[in-house]
Amino acid sequence: MRFLIGALAFLVICAIFASPAALLLGWVQFSDLQIVDKNKADPAPAPSPPVPTR
Repeated sequence: MRFLIGALAFLVICAIFASPAALLLGWVQFSDLQIVDKNKADPAPAPSPPVPTR
């Protein structure tokens, strides 16, 4: 029982020091920026379908 309490306290301390919420928010913002960049870059180089000329 004492080991469980110690492990729980250790996890809580690690969570506080790592601040996973801040890391998660940073990662979400980073991936959002990447997605926006991809969407911006996609329409320009998209090859238009070849028009059949007769």
